[in-house]
Amino acid sequence: AAPAGTPSTEDPMQPRAPGNHTSSRAPGRSRSSPVAGNRTQPAPVPGEPSPVKNGGNKTAGGNVSAQGNCLCLFDIDRTLTGRQGDTCGGSNSVVGGVWDPAYGGGTLTLSALGRAGVSSTFCGACKLGVISAGSGGGGDMRGRICGGVLGGRAGCSWSGPGASSPLIVGCHDSHKAACAHGIRAWYKHRGTYIPRSNVFHFDDKASSVSSFHGSGMNAIQISCSSRSGHVGGCGGTPGE
Repeated sequence: AAPAGTPSTEDPMQPRAPGNHTSSRAPGRSRSSPVAGNRTQPAPVPGEPSPVKNGGNKTAGGNVSAQGNCLCLFDIDRTLTGRQGDTCGGSNSVVGGVWDPAYGGGTLTLSALGRAGVSSTFCGACKLGVISAGSGGGGDMRGRICGGVLGGRAGCSWSGPGASSPLIVGCHDSHKAACAHGIRAWYKHRGTYIPRSNVFHFDDKASSVSSFHGSGMNAIQISCSSRSGHVGGCGGTPGE
């Protein structure tokens, strides 16, 4: 898939120092660094898999700046979770007694990514959030996601698409880029500016990934090797 179309070079969230400035580069970038909209892919963090290893469906922005903040956002259903009750050869973990209502419902089953936790990836150095079109399940399932999979690093307060927290449910696939901007704004309001090119959303559905085209942010389709129709099967892996 082709990289995202070139977005506006002006980022309204970027802090401005006093004086006249025309540059729209993210903090820490040199003039030769790739910026959002170029045909470049995010540079892998040394020792970690590339954040755009996904089997073909992606949008690409810039690279993760060594001096900039980054934000990793995750879909829930078939991304942090897998098919209910299916261990996928032992890589996934069935969580007894916790109901997952997605796609007909069943016992919550964490994907390999959900089981390992997002801190096992390059996202361990980034701010975190969730953007799901679903409900996120009940209190037990939500607790497993925010406290276990995310390690409590994004809190455990859940929000609708208005982004009153970085854990968003009920955000339609076509609106996920807008919800991602809402999470950026939430963090900026609390003192952390995150360049658009340092935002990475991971999702099993191509329709969600395509909503990021032209946004300057990165979206990566996962669970590409395991599918259940148009949705993921076993869910995400740390390598993706």
